[in-house]
Amino acid sequence: MPNGALNGDHLSKEGRANLPHTAVFIEGSIYDQGWNSKAYDAITRMEEMYETEVDYVELHNDTSFARIAQSVENCSKKGARVFIGHGEVFGEPFLKLSASYPAAQFVVINSDVSGERLISIHFSGYTTGFLAGALAALMSEKGDVGIVSAYPEQSEIAGFLRGAQFMRPKIQVRSFAAGSWDNREGGRKAAQTLIAEGSDVIFPAGDGFAIEVLDEARRSGIYAVGFILDQSFVARNTVLASVMQNVEDVYLTIADHLSRGTINEMQGMVFDVKNGGQVLSSFGPMVPKTVQEKMQRLYRALKEGYLTEAQLKEDPYLKNDAYFEQGSRKQS
Repeated sequence: MPNGALNGDHLSKEGRANLPHTAVFIEGSIYDQGWNSKAYDAITRMEEMYETEVDYVELHNDTSFARIAQSVENCSKKGARVFIGHGEVFGEPFLKLSASYPAAQFVVINSDVSGERLISIHFSGYTTGFLAGALAALMSEKGDVGIVSAYPEQSEIAGFLRGAQFMRPKIQVRSFAAGSWDNREGGRKAAQTLIAEGSDVIFPAGDGFAIEVLDEARRSGIYAVGFILDQSFVARNTVLASVMQNVEDVYLTIADHLSRGTINEMQGMVFDVKNGGQVLSSFGPMVPKTVQEKMQRLYRALKEGYLTEAQLKEDPYLKNDAYFEQGSRKQS
């Protein structure tokens, strides 16, 4: 897949073409303090930059085909010609619907589907998990860390395992799935299970239940890594740092391509650390300087491209020392 470039925020007003009437479809609620909240922030920035109104539809987890189809029809009647699905759940429905709207453009984030007038782009779940796993491993006293995912097959799980073992090859890594992206009770129970089994640093790889997982970590007196946005506000003495996704700039890049009629160039783009799609937040006060420096070197290795997702997947014996040393030389 091509590696994307974030460019929507750098255009002058004179350089911006008109943005087609756009509607964004959100799986849950814009108040989830995670993935869906970031979509709303992105919509606000699009409206500010293009001086136009962007419609949005909150589905409140009713993502049946009938509900999505009716919502698309309603927005179409209001003049929308671009439909953005904020999450993989919109992939198959948009693929089916695209044939019925020959004058419309469909865009899905984090889905693998593609077709005529349907574009899919991705955030790298693997590198999100990799950074979270690396930090969790460095901060674990027991040598036992855990990830709460929405589903067992999420790419964040493999990344988390690889990141933890990259730092500590013999570390114990546990995973437990909540069952869906917005299963708050399932996320809380999964966190309780991981903690009961011995994990002393956990990571919620799911937007709808992240708050519950972080709260369980706080209650149990262990550490956690935040997801998608800086979640230190949940528990300042619990959240070590957050692996954030630059959702707003990705949306501005989508808007830029839509306004210039070049949206097809985005098909298959992956947004990760290297192109600014993912960033590390600042560290909490409990993270030692030595750990911060190791994470900064690791992040720089991914950012500058001398450590890649492909290398990590292809070579299970790849060690971290050489990349830390190379990062230090590049900095000096």
